[in-house]
Amino acid sequence: MILEGLITTRSPDGQPHLAAMGPEVDPVELKAGRIETLVLKPFATSQTARNLAATPAGVFQLTDDVLLLARTVAGSGPRPDFLPAGGIEGWRLAEAPMALEFRVISADRSGERQRLVARVERVHQGRPLLGHVRARHAVVEAAILVTRLHMIPASEIATRFAELRTLVEKTGGPEEHEAFSILAERVAAGIAASTPTAPPSAVEVRTPSRFHLGMFSFGDPLTRSFGGTGLMLDEPGIVVRVRPAAAFAGRGPHGQRAAEFARHCAAAWGLPRDEAFEVEVVAAPRAHVGLGSGTQLALAVAAAIDGLAVRPADRERSFAPREALALARAAGRGRRSSVGVHGFAAGGLLVEAGRLGADKVAAPLEASPLVARAMLPPAWRGVLIVEHASEGLHGEAERQAFLALPPVDRGITAELARIALLELVPAALEGGFGAFAAAFGAYGRLSGVPFARASSSLPFHRSIERLIGQLAALGLRGAAQSSWGPAVLACAASQGEAEGVAAALAAEGLRSTHDIAVVGFNGSGARLRPITPPAR
Repeated sequence: MILEGLITTRSPDGQPHLAAMGPEVDPVELKAGRIETLVLKPFATSQTARNLAATPAGVFQLTDDVLLLARTVAGSGPRPDFLPAGGIEGWRLAEAPMALEFRVISADRSGERQRLVARVERVHQGRPLLGHVRARHAVVEAAILVTRLHMIPASEIATRFAELRTLVEKTGGPEEHEAFSILAERVAAGIAASTPTAPPSAVEVRTPSRFHLGMFSFGDPLTRSFGGTGLMLDEPGIVVRVRPAAAFAGRGPHGQRAAEFARHCAAAWGLPRDEAFEVEVVAAPRAHVGLGSGTQLALAVAAAIDGLAVRPADRERSFAPREALALARAAGRGRRSSVGVHGFAAGGLLVEAGRLGADKVAAPLEASPLVARAMLPPAWRGVLIVEHASEGLHGEAERQAFLALPPVDRGITAELARIALLELVPAALEGGFGAFAAAFGAYGRLSGVPFARASSSLPFHRSIERLIGQLAALGLRGAAQSSWGPAVLACAASQGEAEGVAAALAAEGLRSTHDIAVVGFNGSGARLRPITPPAR
């Protein structure tokens, strides 16, 4: 059973954040007059989801104040009064008839909507809950529609709003009329914003970068192949702009490669032979340094062409996990690691299972199942260090390296999975930076063992060992190499700590041989923006 109400969570600045929420509750508990468990399903990209990742506790309020509900959903009106929660770090509405303090006890953050199971720890009972007349029910339904503006076609929203308006006009009082009016204005603005004044002349897609901590396994026919752990970084990301053209063409860094991706996608979707696209790569990291630029570029181009020619985009938006998988198939990506595919959709720290039936070189073109995804606390940062003019293995050289390597020992696979699922992910969810950094470094060291024979021949192998030693001397246990390298990431608990590490490395002269940047951890994935021609 779904119970509609308002949820307060703790924002990064410590202030209350109020949002509408309909958690699932046990009908038996509800009938007995008690609620012991809430199942919350916030959208992964919402502020509520980010707040609960950083502080896994909050307050769910039952209220019959539909005017407050409407103002909360529309983001308008005066700020309500809050009181400190009693048993958790957070806030509750002062005037709520009932407030349930809760703490998240388990979390599945792998989908477009998360599934957070919370235990109710304290109940505050205020004035009697008066219940909802038909008009109030209609306002609640209208509020839910407002939160679905990005999901439901505008025509359907308008039809359903007209039906609800009739109920409010017939059975509501002044508060219900005002609440519905607030929501109707929000819907009108949302529909107007999502309706382009002209068809898009181009589409822009921005993606994060992928940092791969290492695979679980390969080469053992009785074990799932590949899989592994990685995370997404805000920078350096990829930005592409794609527009219709007379012939396929690419401009900017990796422009020729981007044009090839565009040809591949157009053929995969069966577009007419005379339909071509120009791809402008506005920004991109260096290729073959461990930041997943090939997959992110391919997915960005596929998403842009999809938004121009397959399902024309009419608004800025993110991508559902199933969309990212479809884009990967069209672009021909994800035959080994799928971390970049899953990260394109929603960002975060990601653990994937690998595939059965894959050989040492590549798997069938289906993404590996996502086992876990966790958001890193917003205050955490990374120091990204990439050696100048160095490249990791790629293409045929990488293929030959995989063929020559022995199968991964099952003991290593088991230990990597244990670190990922029992140390890295829980530490991220609980905000335990020390435990996370230790697990990050331990995973990185162990995941490199199966590749030692091949990676030891790379020209930057010794310099990466020295770099990780330098970082350890600065007190950073959480440092690791991505994929074949040469990218190295050091974890920091704050912006100030990360800037201090970057400054210390620069003082030791490292900027003469390496790029050094303080980066954020991405928790939202890629974004698409249609570009409409200017009005005449």
